Amino acid sequence: MRTRAFLDGAAFGYFNQAIIMLTGLWLTPFLLKHLGQSDYGGWLECMQILGYAMLADFGTVAILPREIAYTTGGCDPKEKAQDLNILVGRTARVVIWQTALVLVIAGCILLFSSTIPIDFRIPTILVVIGFVVAFPFRIFAATLEGFQHLRLLGQIRSLVWLASTLTTVVAVFMGARVYSLAVGWLVGQVGSSLACYFALRRLFPWLVSVNGLFQQFKVVWTDLFKGTWISVQQLAQVLVAGTDLLIVGHVLGPAAVVVYSCTNKLLSVLANQPIIILQAALPGLSQMKVSESREQLLRVSTAMGLGMMLISGAVASLVLCLNKPFVILWVGSKIFGGNSLTLFFIANTIVRQLDLCFVVALFAFGYEKQLALKSLADGVLSTALAFALSRLFGAYGVVGSYLLTAALFAFPASLYLLSRECGVSPVAMVKPFFPWCWRFALLAALFWKVSALGWINSYPKAAFAALGILLVYTLVMSTCLKKSELWPYIEHLIARIQRIVPGFGRLAPGTV
Repeated sequence: MRTRAFLDGAAFGYFNQAIIMLTGLWLTPFLLKHLGQSDYGGWLECMQILGYAMLADFGTVAILPREIAYTTGGCDPKEKAQDLNILVGRTARVVIWQTALVLVIAGCILLFSSTIPIDFRIPTILVVIGFVVAFPFRIFAATLEGFQHLRLLGQIRSLVWLASTLTTVVAVFMGARVYSLAVGWLVGQVGSSLACYFALRRLFPWLVSVNGLFQQFKVVWTDLFKGTWISVQQLAQVLVAGTDLLIVGHVLGPAAVVVYSCTNKLLSVLANQPIIILQAALPGLSQMKVSESREQLLRVSTAMGLGMMLISGAVASLVLCLNKPFVILWVGSKIFGGNSLTLFFIANTIVRQLDLCFVVALFAFGYEKQLALKSLADGVLSTALAFALSRLFGAYGVVGSYLLTAALFAFPASLYLLSRECGVSPVAMVKPFFPWCWRFALLAALFWKVSALGWINSYPKAAFAALGILLVYTLVMSTCLKKSELWPYIEHLIARIQRIVPGFGRLAPGTV
């Protein structure tokens, strides 16, 4: 049952990402054309500021899916109806109290709105107000995730993204300029909250009701701050993944933000694909924490990590060859930051996603405090180093700083914690990844040479090259799959596809 929910969630997560990628890749040049590079870069900087306001929830919403998974333990939710009502009800009350803090933060942002460029002031105010209103309703999506309704969440997110994009485009044609971005963002926030609420009302009417949420569940200080360590980790995540554009904009200017963002766009979009595996697996891992042996947890964690890194390697291979022609065809050669910058982005992504494999497993096993302290140190070191090196090496200094802290501190710390939890040595934890590592290193060198040939100068050639890259990558990596912990899940996936498409690939479970 857990495997089926995981596969459904991953499949619809990829479908959702495909929609976001296709519409987003079209939307960026559209906005650059109608708004200009400076205005669009300024909007990207303003949106990163909102990431800091998210810290006001103290990790309460982030921890809810795991708590629901712990409570159900894989059984029918109705069997735990009373416990779930108490859990969700207390969380809802906590989030309402935290909304007051969000309101204070929003007031501070509005108080200093005079420092924001005049064209961005009113759109920023609209976004801040919408953020405050939508803040408590994030609990609905988190509850669906905890119940492993990942397929439904993927459908909702796809529809809401399309509605948001359509609203933005229509507003641009109406001459709204920066206001169009704010209105589109608001549609996405409100639409997602409403859709998740009505989905919960339909699936769990006994859970989502006024009585169910607010009856007799008093909030105490321990409830209000039970996710404090998650909040610390979210702060660290903002420092690691949400501050680089602000540093680039501060040191190099808004136009450089667009160059930096567009050069990293293909990688950042495609890099979300392996993360979907982790998001889909987290509720199941949390359930296994209370129902499975340590050996089974180790096997599942290893399989999850291998699956993620296999996809990460495919993404990195594609970006190595296609990033330069993609950016040139997409937005023009003046906005491409260079092949060397692309290589820095790829190296940083690979190391951090390998670290993320272990981080998600540790989170499912209850290591909030250790992860928070580790992530905070990582964020502070990365940001401080990025500020220093950006003045010497520009954008290379920013990406290089995050890469150094990931390779020398973040990944080794996560490896140590997970190896101790699973009762094995750090070498034994990474040993299953060795066959993937040396194959990927050889393929990366090959694809780097291919990228220097410069023959990809059109979308059809790029598509042909992508197919060739994926074929070569799949053939090389398939030689290490059957003996890995990931193979039973691949067999299960093949069996499910065969039930839908008889004779799929003429493969039967257990054969290659």
